[in-house]
Amino acid sequence: MKSNDPHLKEVSLFLAPLPDHPTIQPLCCPARNREIEATNHPCAKAQKYYVWRLLEMAIEKTYGIPADQLDVEKQPSGRWVITGQHASICFSLSHCEGAVAVALSHHPVGVDIEPANRVIKPALAKKVLTPDEQTTYDALPATEQNDYLLRAWVSKEAIYKRTGQGSFCPNHLNAASENVTIQTVTLQDRMFLVALASNAPDSVSLSAQSIL
Repeated sequence: MKSNDPHLKEVSLFLAPLPDHPTIQPLCCPARNREIEATNHPCAKAQKYYVWRLLEMAIEKTYGIPADQLDVEKQPSGRWVITGQHASICFSLSHCEGAVAVALSHHPVGVDIEPANRVIKPALAKKVLTPDEQTTYDALPATEQNDYLLRAWVSKEAIYKRTGQGSFCPNHLNAASENVTIQTVTLQDRMFLVALASNAPDSVSLSAQSIL
């Protein structure tokens, strides 16, 4: 890829709502098909399928590479990566109730999406927050604590996905010291929080896609 290619310093973020009536068809990645087939829960199966459909669409739109020309494999850590001639493309996937998200870059990248109204049990705060964050959390009015905790959670999920190594210990991650952006987006009248962690891209391109 040429050094003046604008995509080299850009993160492309793709979001899509999940359809009400999922239709699962074969994807171009046999290993992903097997993983989806082995998933018993209907909602989880749909999320795994549609986030990959979005990935295929996103790569073709961003880089002009058809899905059947990609070599993708799952590492022992559970992280999916592109190998072969297109191995310079990094991606991250996230799915939740009602939506899926894909981030693409030529730099390590992580994305997480959650419903903006998700409630996290206060008892989980100590497992999510660092001691300094816990102090800030405790000082907030009760009406603001869940939003703070949810934002910390999506930020740290995105940071962990960017690195893709080791165990996920959110209370050891200081989100404020990392390059993370959080956006609130609306998809089919529902609001979601999207966190993006990357190695300081020059810009972020956001695209909402239909995968019905």
